[in-house]
Amino acid sequence: LVCVKDNDHNLKAFAQATTPSRLPDFVRNITSFVSRNGYDGVDIDWEANVDVAQYANLLSRLRTAMPQKIITLAVGDWQDLDRVAAESQPRVDQINVMCYDMDNGQNCHGLNCSWHDAALFQAGERDKRTCDHRVNAFTRAGVSPGKIGIGLPFFGRLRSGTDQPEVFGSFPSNTVYFRDLTTDSSRWQKSFTHFDQKFGAEYLSIPKRNEFVSYVGAESIKEAVRWQQKENFGGLMTFALEYEYLQKQSGNARYPLSSVLYGQVVKANSESAKENVQRPKVPSR
Repeated sequence: LVCVKDNDHNLKAFAQATTPSRLPDFVRNITSFVSRNGYDGVDIDWEANVDVAQYANLLSRLRTAMPQKIITLAVGDWQDLDRVAAESQPRVDQINVMCYDMDNGQNCHGLNCSWHDAALFQAGERDKRTCDHRVNAFTRAGVSPGKIGIGLPFFGRLRSGTDQPEVFGSFPSNTVYFRDLTTDSSRWQKSFTHFDQKFGAEYLSIPKRNEFVSYVGAESIKEAVRWQQKENFGGLMTFALEYEYLQKQSGNARYPLSSVLYGQVVKANSESAKENVQRPKVPSR
């Protein structure tokens, strides 16, 4: 898929491109680009200054123009995107909920604290920003679970000033790509790795550096796939492939997270198919 994303330097661009006078050309340009370059479809990532009516009209026209192509959305629980998703779900193939960048904000009883960038579960703690909370905004709006994709980041967040999650205070942070994290031998050590089973989140605790690094790794991916299968969500999405790419490796080792994700999905689907075959059929009445 080709992704059409907000213009970071002009967050009014989507709203301007989807006005009644400009929308036909915008749709025509997207359709032409997809066809000319052999893409399977388009992903729309409109996050700021969302106009619900214009967004719905864009998706309707794209579906009419590309009836056989894939159309997906990248969404979060802001800017009325739950309304857009609910109204337009018949016209899109998957609605990918971006379950990342959730560590900024008041995650500890209304106060700032060190928190996971991509925790999966609230576990009853409503003050936490998590993936299941974000997804619930869409299911409550009427989006079918089968349309939802769980969005996982291939980047993490490094915070200095603490080496643990849920520590009150404001701590300087930097985004760190998985590829850079795993090749940093001073940080990427087994003794520093932890998996928060309660919230479904991986992190590094580095006492000697007084650093807390939240990231998505193999354990997070396995938990996400189990959750996706249990809730019958439509699939999973990742952002972004280049953030995991290990140039000096070969084969699947160049894509350590994608390989784990693919393997877990194949395994889960195989087990599900086997279970369906073995389950006795109930006679019809």
